[in-house]
Amino acid sequence: MIDQEALCLKASRLRKILGDLSPSVEAARALLGELNPLLKKAISKQVTVPPDRQIPGGYMVWSDGAFHEFPEVEEAYAQFQNQILGGR
Repeated sequence: MIDQEALCLKASRLRKILGDLSPSVEAARALLGELNPLLKKAISKQVTVPPDRQIPGGYMVWSDGAFHEFPEVEEAYAQFQNQILGGR
């Protein structure tokens, strides 16, 4: 079961961090573009079950190394990912 309130908070935080970085960091713009539909659903509390597939943008955060200079993105993404997967 997904905690809607916690997910909303995690999604809002991730969206704000990416939004703040987007004007100057291309990777943040790209990640926000990939995640935005899911973030909107999470913020409006429309996500009731964990997604069947991987969360968009994970490769950018974990494999690409695009956010090594921005640990706040890695942390916020990990918290959002954990929450949307039902706290696993």
